[in-house]
Amino acid sequence: MDTLTFLQKMGKSVLFFSFFSMIVFSCTQDDSIEGEGNLPNGSIDLPERTNADCEGEAFIQRKDAIVFPLDPSLFGLDNFVVNGGLETHQEITSSITGITYRYHVYLPPEYELEPERSFPVLYWLDAQFWGIPNAMQPIKVVDFDELPVIVVGVEEGPAGRRAVDYIFPGINTYNRFFTEEFIPTVESKYRVLSEDRTIQGGSASGLASLAMMLSDQENPPIFKNHLAFDPFIQSTSSLQNLLNDRLSTGVPLNKTLVITSMKSGFSSSVDPYAEDLATRNISCLNIIHSSYQGDHFASTRSSTGDALRDIYSEYYEQ
Repeated sequence: MDTLTFLQKMGKSVLFFSFFSMIVFSCTQDDSIEGEGNLPNGSIDLPERTNADCEGEAFIQRKDAIVFPLDPSLFGLDNFVVNGGLETHQEITSSITGITYRYHVYLPPEYELEPERSFPVLYWLDAQFWGIPNAMQPIKVVDFDELPVIVVGVEEGPAGRRAVDYIFPGINTYNRFFTEEFIPTVESKYRVLSEDRTIQGGSASGLASLAMMLSDQENPPIFKNHLAFDPFIQSTSSLQNLLNDRLSTGVPLNKTLVITSMKSGFSSSVDPYAEDLATRNISCLNIIHSSYQGDHFASTRSSTGDALRDIYSEYYEQ
């Protein structure tokens, strides 16, 4: 199946339900979830921060950020050509969640040309959205920018499963599937730099990226970078509990978080959360927080150009 057909079929199958589930999340955010959109009242006792062998912490905030101007050809499905390879419609059935997930892998041109080389990997949640007409195609951006990065896009599973796996309490089980089953499966097939993993999510899957960041107790960490585009801050209390548990281990995070918000999206909950997280001076956590004009549905298009330049700056500077 060629790339265009693959994306068109994906788009037809998810467009209606994806729009509906976004609306449900948006309504739920205001009405029914504990702590939604508000930081907890009063102070929260956090464990003493530990000394760590890292370069320290940084907080970069870009209010009213200007969207990086991506090439218009990177949108839509017409004339879809990539220089790298694309291995689509692979599946994994989880013994942890009981769900079958479809995933797609983009390989940069260097992958075939340099058979002894391993590559950074960008895991991209909600890959069912890749096939929606006029949506931004992340693999096209990576390919256009000639980034030597593997991109692994994993779909939600059955329609609507994102409303289970990406939010509390289901994210805890999904995180086990991802780290214990999915990553080992993918990285047994492809030459991946395990020390240079990034995971991206937007909206509900942006919450998943945050939760996976705070649940990562490995040293070195499972993921080096976490991207959360206008994330659905379902429950600040659940996120705070994860943070408390994580800090109590005494293991530094050694991560970079790129978190973005949309002024007409979830900024009323995302911005306070990001700013509060920055005040904690969490050992070895770098935070880059950007706020863009536009609505929630423009978050991926608005955030991707800057986010890739933030986490892969060494390649862009060459």
